[in-house]
Amino acid sequence: MLLGIQAGDCAQLRVVTQELAAVVVENAFEPGDDVVIEVAIQRRPGGVAISLSDQGAPSHLTRTSTHPPRLAELIRLGFADELGFESHGRDGNTAGLFKKLRYRDLRDDSDFTETDDSVVAPAEGVVPEIEIRALTVDDTLEVARLFHRCYGYSAYQIAVVYEPDRLAEYIEAGRHLGTVALVDGRVIGHIASTVDRRDSVVGLVGMLVVDPAYRQYKVAGKLTMAHALRMLELGMIGGYASAVTAHPASQKISLKFGGHEVALLVAEQQPNIEFKAIGDEADDAEENTLRRANIWFYNGMGQEPQREVHVPQSYREITETLYANAALPRTVVEPVKRLPQDLPEHSRLDLQLRHEAGVAVIKPVEYGRDFVAALQHQLNQLCLNRFDVIRLVMPMGDPLTSYFGAGLQELGFFYCGVFPEIEDGDALVLQFLNNVEVDPAQILVASPFAEKLRDFVLNDHAATQQNADNRRRSRAHMTRIYEALQ
Repeated sequence: MLLGIQAGDCAQLRVVTQELAAVVVENAFEPGDDVVIEVAIQRRPGGVAISLSDQGAPSHLTRTSTHPPRLAELIRLGFADELGFESHGRDGNTAGLFKKLRYRDLRDDSDFTETDDSVVAPAEGVVPEIEIRALTVDDTLEVARLFHRCYGYSAYQIAVVYEPDRLAEYIEAGRHLGTVALVDGRVIGHIASTVDRRDSVVGLVGMLVVDPAYRQYKVAGKLTMAHALRMLELGMIGGYASAVTAHPASQKISLKFGGHEVALLVAEQQPNIEFKAIGDEADDAEENTLRRANIWFYNGMGQEPQREVHVPQSYREITETLYANAALPRTVVEPVKRLPQDLPEHSRLDLQLRHEAGVAVIKPVEYGRDFVAALQHQLNQLCLNRFDVIRLVMPMGDPLTSYFGAGLQELGFFYCGVFPEIEDGDALVLQFLNNVEVDPAQILVASPFAEKLRDFVLNDHAATQQNADNRRRSRAHMTRIYEALQ
């Protein structure tokens, strides 16, 4: 088990690495060229990363003529968990794979699942003594028990909480900054900020859970306040929180502590997540068959820089309203109306595939003249590989985001909002749903602005559906005319 990877996973990783190498050779080298590819293997928190570096011609993995569908299929099947690609111009290219390691999963541990882990609520009139402190690696088993009491085994999108060894690695690497509440040494509440790098200035604040036996003691509020103070001490300028829309409880907590809605991600959450002892019990017991929406909050700490941002004209008003509501110092610039003469021919797109959640994320690294065609081809491949949700995250510091973003509704992408300060600037967030049904009645929000954002997002999504229906009818109509002329 080299680097902790099991034999079966090692074989899968070898296959997908070979496939990636073949694609790199095809894209970056001409017949007869000397082909030299450096392969590096690195153990990282939670898994193994493989990078392939070459000195070939500037390349990418998203050209319409050379997109590798087999590679995407291998990723979907779990041969690797993430795929990335970056071109360095004359300095060559770097392609990367990341494979999560298999850790002991407490959902498969009979000793864990058969243990009675119920927590008895304090007697009436008794106020428990609650300790709040930073999460340590010694708390990981208790965190798993807490999530089991709150969600059973249904929290698939945050499966790390059921894997104590993986969670311990993230804690030690500074990527999972957790705060916990304890009563008599038992963890009864948890919240965390997850970051990509130790020097990140924003993090995704989430995984907020409180044991059902202690929800009447305002533990969530105490945890949130203590955690915010810790993040400020660590130099954070802001934080994100993703709240479910199956109920408004967690949204109200974000609003109470200064959070502002910045994006509504439709169908991001798998349908089989349970919510125990939240809201009406009859509703909790009702089986849900649709993917659920999440609403994202941003909580700035008063240190956000003034920025100029670029959005398509059709999204300007809602975006300006969003920034005003979040009190972010932003100026929306007039959209670009023509492409610059020196724009490269090919675009560079970063692709992240999360096959377990059925979500793919596309990020433009560099716009080229072929952006729309390259995006369309990427979209087709992801749909064929049965990803339910495709998220497009466009850099708002790039003026071309306003130009290329203006026509993406025709491809089926619709507005979801903005991610402020996500990667050295703001990002425009769009989504595409691959035959996923949306029930607006299940999207419950907790503020007047959230209602406005929800209505805009759902109306924009409906418009994309109408455009798609019109295109299908037009194609069918032209087909009938063509057949009649034969």
